[in-house]
Amino acid sequence: MEWLSWRNQFKRIHDDDELHEADKLKYLSQAMETKSKAEELIRPYPQAAENCPKAVQALRERFGKPKILKRVYVRELLKIITQNSSGQMKIGATYDKLEANLKALESLGITPDQMHVILFPMVESCLPGDILVAWQRSPNYTKEDKEANPPRTEFDFLLEVVKKEVLNEGQRDMPQLKQVSGISRTNKRSVKTKKDEVFRLLKFVQ
Repeated sequence: MEWLSWRNQFKRIHDDDELHEADKLKYLSQAMETKSKAEELIRPYPQAAENCPKAVQALRERFGKPKILKRVYVRELLKIITQNSSGQMKIGATYDKLEANLKALESLGITPDQMHVILFPMVESCLPGDILVAWQRSPNYTKEDKEANPPRTEFDFLLEVVKKEVLNEGQRDMPQLKQVSGISRTNKRSVKTKKDEVFRLLKFVQ
């Protein structure tokens, strides 16, 4: 799951035509996490220019196959939905992880239409009752906008409603934070935890 972000970072070095291939391989080796499977894969390659493309290709074949990555991220989405259905995750954390995994799938070539067909019914079915009601009352409920640039699916509008509810949840909790100074010592820790969570939600949706 770290392949996409790592690839995007190292790509700037890999595509630098002014940098010698031997230096690229050196940087590649330094970028490997100690005692990781990736390091074990790269370690046998001698520090020579001709080995750089071979090492990169070996990493790509082991960790970067699009077909495998798509399955990994879809399974992560299923895990998120399952955890949310069982009440193990808050809606803010759910939205955060959903968006991150959706962006990853998008970068792997999964189109919004494909994600809509697969994920829309699963995400909708795991929403808390109050957010489901807000979605069903939304003017964009069942709506699609194919004329927009880029086109927007019903799934896009659903995520928009969830994001709005995350923001509203944070705003509803803000007045309670003013009571921190007047609470008993035994409750201070729980309020601080809630305060930190609210600020995290607000920071995320901004």
